[in-house]
This record gives sequence, structure tokens and C-alpha cells, in this order.
Amino acid sequence: MTALIPTAPLPPASLEAKARLEQRLAPELMAAMVSRSADVSATCRRLSATAVTSADFDQLLCVQDELAMCRCRIEAAS
Repeated sequence: MTALIPTAPLPPASLEAKARLEQRLAPELMAAMVSRSADVSATCRRLSATAVTSADFDQLLCVQDELAMCRCRIEAAS
């Protein structure tokens, strides 16, 4: 296992630029996450209503995992 190599802290100007960039992108990223969550939720509902084969149920499990990940990302971002 490779040991972590400590790095120097970023200079204040870099920290400020990073903060400005994150602040500018935050609304767009949140909107994209909410949109993705809505799409995945619709797919989950569709599969829940129409799943018949084991492959359908396997896909439903994957979609449910994706939905959980979307919810975690939205929660972490808010």
C-alpha cells in the first residue's frame, strides 16, 4: 500500500478562486443532480410496474442503487 504524501496547503488566492468556482457551479450541479434523480425515479417506477423476468428485477435493483446514490449526493450537496 502506498503511503499518502502530504502536500502544502493551497495559497489563499487559489482557495478564493476555488470557492468562487464552486459557488458559481453549485446551482447548476444541484439542478443536474435533481434532474438525474427524477429520471431515475421514473425509471424505477416503470420497472416496478412492468418487471417480469429475473433480468428485469436485476435491472430494478441497479436502478434502486442509482436512486439511492442520487439521494445521497443531493443530501451531501444541500
